This record gives sequence, C-alpha cells and structure tokens, in this order.
Amino acid sequence: MKKMPVISMLLILLFAASSWALFIYDTDLDVWVDVGTQDSFVAADTTNAAFPPSEQNEIAWINSAVPETYTLSDYMKLEDDDFNIYRTYIDTDLYTVTLFTFALSFGVATPDYFLVKCGNVVGDVTTFLFRNDNESLNWGVFNLMDEGYNVFEIGNVSHGGMAGGGAPVPEPATLLLLGTGLLGLAGFRRKFKK
Repeated sequence: MKKMPVISMLLILLFAASSWALFIYDTDLDVWVDVGTQDSFVAADTTNAAFPPSEQNEIAWINSAVPETYTLSDYMKLEDDDFNIYRTYIDTDLYTVTLFTFALSFGVATPDYFLVKCGNVVGDVTTFLFRNDNESLNWGVFNLMDEGYNVFEIGNVSHGGMAGGGAPVPEPATLLLLGTGLLGLAGFRRKFKK
C-alpha cells in the first residue's frame, strides 16, 4: 500500500513531462514559452502565384498546394501588430539558440497551415507554406535553411498568413493532471480529517 503514492507520482510525472523540443523567450512577459517542434514544409511558391501579395492570391496559392479548399473567411493575414516572430532555443537557456529556426505566434488561433513571406532569399522564391503539426499549440515553427533557402534573420520575413483551424482545445493529459491533483488534495484532506 505504501508503494501506491510512488506509483501515482511516477504516472503523474509521465503525463506532465513536456514532449516538445523548442522554446522562445518572451521579453515582454519575462518567461520561457514552449512552442513545440518544427512544422512540416509543404511547398514553396516557385511560380510567384502568390504575387503580388494579397489575401486572394495567397489563399489561391495555398489551395493549389494542399488537398483541402479554403475560402477568404478561412484565411487571416498576419502583419504589423499581429505579426510576432521569435528566435527559438533548444532549452530554457539563452545559450541554446537554434540556427535559422523561428517561431511565429498565431495569437489564440491554431491554423491547419501557415505561410511565410520573405523579401530576402536566394533565388526568386519568397513565399513558403507549412503544415501546423503542433495543433495543440498556437505557434508555427519553421526553418527555411533546411529546405535550401537562405533566411538568416527574423527581419527578412515580411508577413505571414494562416489558413483553417480553430480555437485551441485543452489537451487530455492536462485535464488528467488537473483531475489527479484534485483527487490527491481530496485524499490528503480526508486523511488528515481522521
């Protein structure tokens, strides 16, 4: 019976452990934020179909690159105050900065796909599409160097866009952890009440 608390604690730690790999440092809040893993590269606009930059051209290009069909109501362009992009880190330490991997904040949205528009890359390609693999998080994590495009600095990215998705849904593990904690508090209360 004495082993039960140890086993319970191990199970809780199993579900509470983070399975994500990258972080950003939010200087406004002075906290580290888990942004998930690098998202999947889908396509590069080699024909300049998304040029000139407009919501209509960008959603048409997205529709040509993915199996789903999106409308303008499914698309949101991210620029100016809505466009927040950060350098990523492997750990919660400023010395673990990654090379050329950036995180794009989606606010409260969790889109199916996101695009990144750059002004300074090698070649004629300036628009890139990624699938949001971290659907429980509202971050897009991308690295264009892995695809052979030179985007060295955050300043080279002019704007982004989101297609599809919806509001974030709580993870089952988070709810399980909360429930287990509440049960534990109730158990301690019952034990000390006797």
